[in-house]
Amino acid sequence: MLKSLAFSIALLISLCSLHAQLFVVQGVVKDGETGETLIGATILYGEGQGVITDIDGAYSISLPAGKHSLKAVFV
Repeated sequence: MLKSLAFSIALLISLCSLHAQLFVVQGVVKDGETGETLIGATILYGEGQGVITDIDGAYSISLPAGKHSLKAVFV
């Protein structure tokens, strides 16, 4: 019983540590000429992963610690 409890606590601490290593990247995508926010622009990161900007041109991505590249696409 005591070993089971110790394992459960260790697992919980490990999961909290993994969650703590995520960082939030957020921003607003704007037109370079007019300065207007771009609704529905796609922010790409990683292989085949991305998010779409909201009605205010804003986006938010949770990424693990490390070096990442973001690319904004708007058609």
